[in-house]
Amino acid sequence: MVLYAPGSKFTQHTSIVVRNDDGALTTVGGNEFIRGEVAARNVGMGHSGIIGYGVL
Repeated sequence: MVLYAPGSKFTQHTSIVVRNDDGALTTVGGNEFIRGEVAARNVGMGHSGIIGYGVL
């Protein structure tokens, strides 16, 4: 799981990490974009909007 800060470009949000390739994360989340769709994103672990990362 990855947690995004309220002020990030992803807003306050939680996504499921499906892959971590040396800090390059591929995530899947729901309620994405204006239409509330399910989407995959690629983001680096160093992204300033990430406030937490964990394993369930």
